[in-house]
Amino acid sequence: VPLERLTLWSRNEPRPLRALWLENTSKLTFDKGNFSVFESGTFAGEGLVDPIHPGEKRLLSYAADQAVRVRPQPETGKREIRHVKISARGLLVKQYGVESRTTYLASNSADEPRTVVIEVPRQANRLLSPESKPAESAANLYRFRLAVPAHQSASLLVADEGIDTESWYINEDQD
Repeated sequence: VPLERLTLWSRNEPRPLRALWLENTSKLTFDKGNFSVFESGTFAGEGLVDPIHPGEKRLLSYAADQAVRVRPQPETGKREIRHVKISARGLLVKQYGVESRTTYLASNSADEPRTVVIEVPRQANRLLSPESKPAESAANLYRFRLAVPAHQSASLLVADEGIDTESWYINEDQD
């Protein structure tokens, strides 16, 4: 079955993990259980796997990756008023266009290049900007691929945009 070794980074687990991206191209379901990984004849780690059905793709982590560091660097976002509406009942609604941008800087101290998969949470009412292209999307997150050469660093920009609203009641009995 197709298998790719990579490094996985997520805000939920800030220490990068060695992982396998496995795709079940067989007609059989892989049972749940444990697995061990050997690299160049040496034990590299182990993990647990839930059943993987035919056609499913899964990221399986098995060890900490001591050679890779990932640092998110948020930029100051944009927030511009787009629309203001005041109803007869005293409801004031402000609608903003917002954009957020974060650069992820990954450094690799290993002797071989790494592919780093960076998991970014999906935000409600936001769409990715055209320059941000994920390798995979799920209901609650995006996964971006970043190639990091041996003993070097690489960066990835993730930008999203959307609409935010704020509401207030204007009440004659209050300031």
